[in-house]
Amino acid sequence: MGLFNWMRRKPRDFSELTERLKDSNAWMDKTKAIEEFAKIGRLAVEHLLGAMRDPATRWGAITALGDIGNSRAIDPIIEALNDIDPGIPGAAVGALGKIGGSRVVKPLIKVLDTEKSDAMHQLVIEALVNSKDQKAIDGLKDRHILGQ
Repeated sequence: MGLFNWMRRKPRDFSELTERLKDSNAWMDKTKAIEEFAKIGRLAVEHLLGAMRDPATRWGAITALGDIGNSRAIDPIIEALNDIDPGIPGAAVGALGKIGGSRVVKPLIKVLDTEKSDAMHQLVIEALVNSKDQKAIDGLKDRHILGQ
């Protein structure tokens, strides 16, 4: 269903998607619901924040929240940087980089300073550069990652 058709539907359809997230045991149903919420944009942020609680939808919800770019998602995504599921911190780094702003810099710098994985370092560097925040650039220069 296209975005135009979605927006013409009635608000009760939010509850339909929410029910699909809660009740479905099928991973694909949950994934489709996350995709539909992502198409809705900022009106779906609260539903996607709720989807972050479910391990089956956490990665997709974080990714969708990053794509939407709403600052209400920053704190829950920062918490996801410490998730024990190995794919979640990387998704959180990418989402924070897309959202950007000064609030994401300190947590991303902390990951850069504590994480041992070269792959994670690369993700954090990209996220910091994408954040377009001067403190992020300064933090990378201080660590001799970017030239003066």
